[in-house]
Amino acid sequence: AAVPLSVAQFKRHWKEIVVQYVLTVIVVVCNLYSLVFMGLSLNQIIKCTGPLPTAAFAFCIERKSMPLRLLLAMLVVVSGAVLSVPYGQPEFSGVGCILALVAVCAGAARTSLCALLMRDEKENGMTPIVLVWYTSLLATCTLPLVWALYAKERDASITFMKRLPWVGVGCLLSVSFCALLFNLVGLHFTRITSSVTMAVVSIVKIVVVVNLAALLIDHTQELRIWMGILVFCLGLTMYTWWARLDWKRDKKATQKVTEADTT
Repeated sequence: AAVPLSVAQFKRHWKEIVVQYVLTVIVVVCNLYSLVFMGLSLNQIIKCTGPLPTAAFAFCIERKSMPLRLLLAMLVVVSGAVLSVPYGQPEFSGVGCILALVAVCAGAARTSLCALLMRDEKENGMTPIVLVWYTSLLATCTLPLVWALYAKERDASITFMKRLPWVGVGCLLSVSFCALLFNLVGLHFTRITSSVTMAVVSIVKIVVVVNLAALLIDHTQELRIWMGILVFCLGLTMYTWWARLDWKRDKKATQKVTEADTT
């Protein structure tokens, strides 16, 4: 009852499930490989633009449009986040930029697709934990094959596990558990709010982690970073306030419709 899985459910939605899994793999692979060709700073700047393609995919996939004021607030958030990223590793590469942009677009498409799948969860049973289960199932079936074919990674991992087996097992279990919680929380948040709001919140993580490291470890005192943080906080406040007002309005409208139907 808590996890409504069925073969019929998978047959109805297998295309969307496979596509969101492929998009997940693209996000991870392209984002990591982009760091081989470019610095972390430029990678983070590109990732901060995530809400823009997410809004576009939300319109195309979910058929949801944003109010103009929320779009303005989102642009302020993105501008502040981009401005606040420190230029500690400014290495530039065309290949790296393309890979990072592909990762951002794939992540935006995946978020919108998952939001679409969970929109009618009472009818189709596609809850966050069900989506995570299907993604894990596909990963279990495909990633061992990729690992076996990739000789460099395969041999290095086998050597490491022979040398430090308990460390390897501990790393695998801890990373898997963190990934499980990350995916569940992210999907629940997307279901409760929206795909665009989830993308905006993802920027908060980037700004907090990157800027805390720059301010506390590198003791950065650039005026640009402080201005970016202020603009970011202003945009985030605007977005949160207006999104909350819209949520209250929609909730009241839903309650009125329900009362009218009951009457």
